[in-house]
Amino acid sequence: MLYRIQTDQISVSCLGISYTVKLRTGDGEDNGTESHVWLNIIGQKKKKMTGKLYLDMIGKKTKFEPGSVETFSLEAADVGEVKQVEV
Repeated sequence: MLYRIQTDQISVSCLGISYTVKLRTGDGEDNGTESHVWLNIIGQKKKKMTGKLYLDMIGKKTKFEPGSVETFSLEAADVGEVKQVEV
């Protein structure tokens, strides 16, 4: 499965930083999931990271359907320039 993460909208808040993340699942028949999904945003030189941030799908029966694009707003530690995202 291939995921593309966009962090094009970042704003600073009192508790850390707000990240807007778009997660796209592949469009193949078996590319969705009903499982819990998390991501870890890694900053410069892998020294700064957010830790596991769970992606909650409130009000949806099916999570991460094949070919879907979901947008999440997450608040977490400021990792500086985003270098990598683990899903």
